[in-house]
Amino acid sequence: MREGYVDGSSLHLALREMQAEFSSWRTWVALAVVIALLIVSGPFQTMTTLSLPQRSLYWCALVVTTFVAGNFAGTWCNYAIRAREWRQPWRFMTVGVSAGVPAAIAVTAINGTAFGWQMLALAEIVELAAYSIFISVLVAGLFALYSRSAAEAPVAVDAGAEDDLPAILRRLPFPKRGRLVSISVSDHYVEVTTLKGREMLLMRLRDAVAECPPEKGLQIHRSHWVALAGVKGVYRSGGKVMVETVAGDHFPVSRSYLADARAAGLNA
Repeated sequence: MREGYVDGSSLHLALREMQAEFSSWRTWVALAVVIALLIVSGPFQTMTTLSLPQRSLYWCALVVTTFVAGNFAGTWCNYAIRAREWRQPWRFMTVGVSAGVPAAIAVTAINGTAFGWQMLALAEIVELAAYSIFISVLVAGLFALYSRSAAEAPVAVDAGAEDDLPAILRRLPFPKRGRLVSISVSDHYVEVTTLKGREMLLMRLRDAVAECPPEKGLQIHRSHWVALAGVKGVYRSGGKVMVETVAGDHFPVSRSYLADARAAGLNA
């Protein structure tokens, strides 16, 4: 829940994205499939050196720990460098390295615990780090290519539907173009939330709101705009009027916008 959320720091954004990742059943299914495959195949001699319970514990710890460490560090780095407008190759390489380093540390710590620190020579540690960073850079590059392809994908809609589409939605990758729910300030960006997902855009809130028609909505706070169709409920909390959206976000209605909110039917 993002009650009263106005902080747009890269750390805060990374923590929110990680929370969203672990709230999704798809994440847990994907991790479970990867862990099961590694347990059954037993790569890196774990089939012969570890019993089934030991192997299961080892791969569970390794997959989850490296995913959390690498994903969080990479996401944090990605948000931190967005405002710098780096070229794509430098950007995904930096994100990949930032994800690979903590992943390598996690792998080294788990291997040292599982097999004994005396088994880890300096050359092996360096090799593990190199593999982890290389894989992380490769994954970051693939994600960058996928994001660019999604953003450039043609929209198969008829002319009438295109005319009715809010201009702000044309800025989003095609898979995230859905009914508008809300727009919030996040540092130098705005976070556009639709029924199909969220996307960060480098623009001012005022300019983003100007591109929302014909979707009906209103600004309820200097940092938040909501679509009327995206409002799930209005309530009071700690003396403040709060708006809950269908995307699960909770935004405050500031006093300067309270009259407009009431006129639009957002009463608590």
